[in-house]
Amino acid sequence: MSGKSLRLSFKGDKPLKKKHKKKSGASSSAGADGKGKRKADDDVSDVEDVGGDEQAWVSAERPADINGPTFLFHQASSSSTPYAISVNTTTQRVELVPCASPDLYASAINFITDADGTSAAVGAVEIVPTSVHQVFVANRQLGSDKWTFRSAEGKFLTADRVGQVSASAEARGPQEEWEVLTHTQASIVAKTLAGEDTEDIKPPPPSSALTLAGSETGAFTALYLRSMHGHFLGIDEVAGGKLVLRADADQPGAGERWEVRLQWKFRHEAREREREGGALVKKKAKGFEVASGTGTSARLADEHAYM
Repeated sequence: MSGKSLRLSFKGDKPLKKKHKKKSGASSSAGADGKGKRKADDDVSDVEDVGGDEQAWVSAERPADINGPTFLFHQASSSSTPYAISVNTTTQRVELVPCASPDLYASAINFITDADGTSAAVGAVEIVPTSVHQVFVANRQLGSDKWTFRSAEGKFLTADRVGQVSASAEARGPQEEWEVLTHTQASIVAKTLAGEDTEDIKPPPPSSALTLAGSETGAFTALYLRSMHGHFLGIDEVAGGKLVLRADADQPGAGERWEVRLQWKFRHEAREREREGGALVKKKAKGFEVASGTGTSARLADEHAYM
């Protein structure tokens, strides 16, 4: 295998710089106190968690993290092949493609077999995009909880009323907008629309989270994409065992669960904006300048509360 890097580069990317730790002349006790203060007070850069690589692909841990070039994939279990959303430039259709060849993926996984014969994956290849056609630029619509996803060809991810998914629209409109929800949020929305009780909805237990390679914590946050027609984006198996992408599910099930990954620097940028927005709201509120339900400050407050 060639030693050439498979890293995808994007317009505007800056060359990586090696990071050097600065020596401090302060005492060890001051250093210990400073470490705690840094976590509480600084803009909290967790880039060291990814080896100092600002272009490393990391998981969106909540909808508010989504920003810039993103990569969406579905994996039924930690031992199954992950499938990414990709645009076929020949047919201009949106397809599901394996993130890695089945042979490579199977050979890279180590299994522990229990006495009862069940197996569990304990390691896997890192899941990252292998083509620019698997990357969509996510943009949050100002003052809303909706995102658009633009392909490398400049076309927007779209779902029509019957659930057909495409990426042929050159301009964004309501059909190109997607809500990105957590499991709890998605369940509440679906049950509310169905007229069902939502009081018994609880977040899935930690044990149900998949453990995937390439995630800083080992597990990822399942996110759900909902179209303007009220249906969830998911995977459907058709005749012959072929997997296709649809947006016609009424409930957020296992087939509608996605991991959204993006480069660290864009996630950090989104979190910085959220922190700055929250600080602005607090500053305005302290000065009695927040107008109820109107203006930029109120909008920021609403967004901050939603997250």
